Amino acid sequence: MRISLFFIYTLLVISSTISAQISPIVIESKVDSLLSSINGKQVPGSVVLVVKDGEILFNKGYGYANLEHKILNNPTTVFDIASVSKQFAGFAIATLIENNEISEQDNIRKYIPELPDFGYPITIYHLLHHTSGIRDWTGTLTMAGWNYDDVINFDQILRMAYNQKELNFVPGSEFSYSNTGYNLLVEVVQRVTGLSFREWTTKNIFKPLNMNNSFFLDDLSEVIFNKASSYYEGEDGKFHLSLNNTIAPGSSSLNTTTDDLAKWVINLDTKKVGGKLVVDRMFQTGKLSNGKINSYAYGFWVEKYRGAKWIDHTGGWASFRTYLTIFPNERLLL
Repeated sequence: MRISLFFIYTLLVISSTISAQISPIVIESKVDSLLSSINGKQVPGSVVLVVKDGEILFNKGYGYANLEHKILNNPTTVFDIASVSKQFAGFAIATLIENNEISEQDNIRKYIPELPDFGYPITIYHLLHHTSGIRDWTGTLTMAGWNYDDVINFDQILRMAYNQKELNFVPGSEFSYSNTGYNLLVEVVQRVTGLSFREWTTKNIFKPLNMNNSFFLDDLSEVIFNKASSYYEGEDGKFHLSLNNTIAPGSSSLNTTTDDLAKWVINLDTKKVGGKLVVDRMFQTGKLSNGKINSYAYGFWVEKYRGAKWIDHTGGWASFRTYLTIFPNERLLL
């Protein structure tokens, strides 16, 4: 039984009211204190990044990326950032919409006719905002007898969606977080552009931003340099490896570093790659059919924290944990 998940990749909130004048030394002191339980110890750890006004104030590793070979975490360590990957699928969909290649209101079966006709149209809008009624593969495959340690690939996830017999609810009527929905959005990108999602994101995001150590994994046998391992603490009190045999682009599977993610979050502020219309669209929330606000946007939650606009997302898979948060009015990205 896994009683604790220990390997954490974190973009940590120091304060929502951090000032432009705060020094990296003060930040380091605060983070060192918060992570004192792993700092300087031979245990799995994390990397913490703080960006303010387009400048990196802090980017430091704590603990170990690999216990077996005693390799420390650092800003070039490569992690699977799990569901924080969704915003990159959101960027791709926003780009295709602004290029008039697709529409939010398009029926998903226009692009993926293999998906059953459930009697109600499921639109790209529904998938983006988690209101489609499509079941989440993380739960459905488990009910079918799969373990999270098993090999789970993109084609298997799509096959599950194609064989779904009914929806959880009428599309648009409820919110229910669905990783499957974001995998279907990636399949739309691939069919519309003729490129694999790895190729599209490399061409349109990672290369333009010089995110040279970022990619969507599409081959479990690929050698990834500087890759972190993930661990959990067993009931025996020892650390054990968590197996990560999943390829699920869109919902997860982005491998990246804090060095690279700094470039991504800065671009969400400057909007140089993608442009204003695309980036602004990514932060547009949705509504349910009854008019109730749905605070989920294009791979982000958009909410309020102590009166300030707050954009964030978490990620967790195979003992990896990620947290990304943005306070746009403060130009603070973590």
